[in-house]
Amino acid sequence: MEFHQDNRLPLLAVEDLSPAGVELREKIIDTFHSTFDVVDNDDHMLGPFNAALYSPKLHDLVVRLATTSMTSIQLSDSEREIAVLTLAVQRKADYIWYAHERVARAAGLPETILRRIEFQQPLDTLDRREQAVQRISRSLVSYGNVPDTLYEEAVEVLGYQSLVELVTVIGTYELIALHLATFRCHSHAEVPADHIKLGED
Repeated sequence: MEFHQDNRLPLLAVEDLSPAGVELREKIIDTFHSTFDVVDNDDHMLGPFNAALYSPKLHDLVVRLATTSMTSIQLSDSEREIAVLTLAVQRKADYIWYAHERVARAAGLPETILRRIEFQQPLDTLDRREQAVQRISRSLVSYGNVPDTLYEEAVEVLGYQSLVELVTVIGTYELIALHLATFRCHSHAEVPADHIKLGED
């Protein structure tokens, strides 16, 4: 095992892993590596994934939840990514931003919208659903609650199923953000683990 200067957890090598850890590592690489980096040049896991290998059976469920939210829900890809990136900015979750900025581009969100999310500006050029997703996400992350008026708007615009899915997506990435913050997880060179560049010129 090896310590990274910005990481509170020893970085696990493949030979350190249990069979369940090896299986989870392979699943993470197969699922995400085509979109964003999940291993560094020394073959250590990046972001929250090194932490996941310390408890592979539990984190297999987290990975399945995250991947299901990317493939099998009523929320559109752009709506989901607005929620995830909104959380990333507010939680200063550098790796989540690094990864999901790329996912968001693939989902069709233009650079102008990504910059508005980064600077926490309203998405008033988008449709009502996407605007509602941003407002609900900000409220949940900032206050842990949704006021009655915003909730009523969300039900009207999104419907119950999409609203339940949105809360679940936020909860999933809140968990990941807590891992990043607690363990100062080993990050891609573009995103230093101890701070975030979001919102800076």
